[in-house]
Order: sequence, then C-alpha cells, then structure tokens
Amino acid sequence: MGKTKDEKVLDEKQSGLLAAPMKRGWPASNQCMKFVKIYDKTSFKTLQPVSDDFIIDSVIQTAANDLQKHKRRMATMHIHEKFKQKPCVFSIEVFPPKKAGATAESLYPALKAMSRLNPDYISVTYGAGGGQAGRSTGEIAAHIKNDLGIESLAHLTSVNASREQVLETMEALQKANVENILALRGDLDPAVPNRTDFAHASDLAGFIRKNADFGIAGACYPEGHVESSSLREDVENLRHKQQAGVEHLITQLFFDNIHYYRFLNLARKAGITLPVQAGIMPIVNKRQIQRTIALSSASLPPQFTKMISRYDHDEKALFDAGIEYAVEQIRDLIQGGADGIHLYAMNNETVAQRVYEGICDLL
Repeated sequence: MGKTKDEKVLDEKQSGLLAAPMKRGWPASNQCMKFVKIYDKTSFKTLQPVSDDFIIDSVIQTAANDLQKHKRRMATMHIHEKFKQKPCVFSIEVFPPKKAGATAESLYPALKAMSRLNPDYISVTYGAGGGQAGRSTGEIAAHIKNDLGIESLAHLTSVNASREQVLETMEALQKANVENILALRGDLDPAVPNRTDFAHASDLAGFIRKNADFGIAGACYPEGHVESSSLREDVENLRHKQQAGVEHLITQLFFDNIHYYRFLNLARKAGITLPVQAGIMPIVNKRQIQRTIALSSASLPPQFTKMISRYDHDEKALFDAGIEYAVEQIRDLIQGGADGIHLYAMNNETVAQRVYEGICDLL
C-alpha cells in the first residue's frame, strides 16, 4: 500500500531535519539523529509550518537537555563530594506511599515537581517492615536517579535484617544505578524478635563499606538520641560511624536552631569532621504535631508553640505560618554556616516549592 499525502509530507520534514545538522556542520552521529527523530515524532505530528531555524534551534536545545540529563544519570557521584563543591547542599526527603494499594508511581508527579527545584539529591525512606515497602524504596530511588537525573539516597535499616538480606538489597540498588545509602539501625519493635547481625547503625555502615562502593550517610541527633544518657555521649558515639565509613551526617528534625549550633560545636570538639546537614520539617497542619513530636522527641521553643496556638483553628493560616517558620529557621542556618539543608517535605511538592522560594537566594 502506498503512502498517504500526509505521510509523504512527514517523510520530507524528517529528511529535512536529518539533513539540517550537516548543513550547519554538525557531526552526523547516531546519537544526534536519534534526538532529531524523537523531536520530530513528538512535536511535528500536526505538520505545522515552522522555520528551519526554529526547528534546528529547538532540536539543539532538546538534544542538549537530554544529554545533560544522561550525563547526570550516568555519572558516578557519592553525595559527600557535593559538600566540596558548594557551601550549602540542599536536599529533599520523601517516603514510599503508605496508602493501601498505592504504588511507587503515585509519588512520581510530586517528584517531578520537586526535581524542578534542582535539589542536590533526594532521599527515600525505608518502608516500615521491609519487604515490598523496602523494594519501593529502591524503585523510587532508581526513578529519581535514572529518570529525573538527580542523585538519590536510599535509606536502609538493619533492624531485624540478616547480612544476606542486606547484601541482596545492596546488589539490587547497584543494579538500579543507586550509589548512595543512608545507613540506619531503625526503630526497635518489641513485637518482633531482635536479630543480632547489626546492633548499631555503625555496624551496618562498616558492612556496606567492606562489601560495596556506596556513598554512605548517617543520622545524628541535635538533642540527643532517646536511648543515649546524654548529648555528649551521643556525640561520642558518632566516632564509631565516622570510623566505619560514614561520609556525611543528616540531623533529626529540630525547631530551635540553638540545638544545631550546640550539637555541631560538641561534634567538632569530639573530632567529628563530617559535613552535617540540618534536617528541617515544616509543620503545616495539626495532624503533624503530635505524630512528629512522638517520633522525634524534638523540643518546642516558645515562638513555635505560640504559632500553633495562634493559628490552631485556621488551616490555611497555619500552613502559611508553618512555611514561614521553616523558611526563617533555614535562612538563619544557612547564614550561620550550616553545611546543608535537608528538607523533610512529607511528599508535599507545594511545601517544597514554598520553602525553596523563601531560601533559593541563599543557595
């Protein structure tokens, strides 16, 4: 069967597009041809008349964008290297969808919106209980790295995990091109028998360092871990993480910057030389408050409790006030010399966008 008139016109346009690079002296590489064909199929199916210069410039821009994304995707990058390249690293944290029946893909639109903020990396928490939730962590981290072209940090907890299970997870992450892990012990569950393969997060970090080439991050607690007898003891325990191969630290959330500055001072005096990112969570609704305090044990400064009391019955005003509080907190931290900001965005792209707009001039 012969081609229709429209198909013949489309062939002529494709031929013209493919010839255009040679007229401009472009290398006629297969890669260049591939980008041209993709652009033509997606953008000229209506056969609208456009100038040759417009077509060529658009193809150049499309190819350049795709090549840049490909370079970021394929580049080997341990996140700690980013702290050597800029004074303040900015990252965002998300978690696998928790609703029954929700898939990892349901988070992708929010991730796409967050990617436009150009974070240095995006971290993905480890699903409670491991299993499918843990696999979702790897799936989402791979999407961030391979499809969005942004470095990803996959959380990995060792509580109730065997060495064999951790090795399997590490192998799956390597195959997915995920090159950075946040090594955590995880929360103990009294209802689940405790395994002894990894007693502490430092044991997990050392195991990862011994068996694979991952960038390794660790957690730290500006107000002290709930299981430590004192903040000083907790800071001393960070030596074990540093010696095990952890390359940078992310703090638990806090609402009073004095805790970060005091913690950082103690850490430096104790010989902890790792970059320390400040973890900040904007509180934008009442539901977050009890849950957040229960999980983090973070103290609440007077100005924070006044904000909550003032806007307790005004949902929109509380949202705006929570964003403003977080922005002011972050701006003080950046101006105070914080190595980085880690935004606990709770999968909310609007929260991430609003906070970023308030701090981007300092990044």
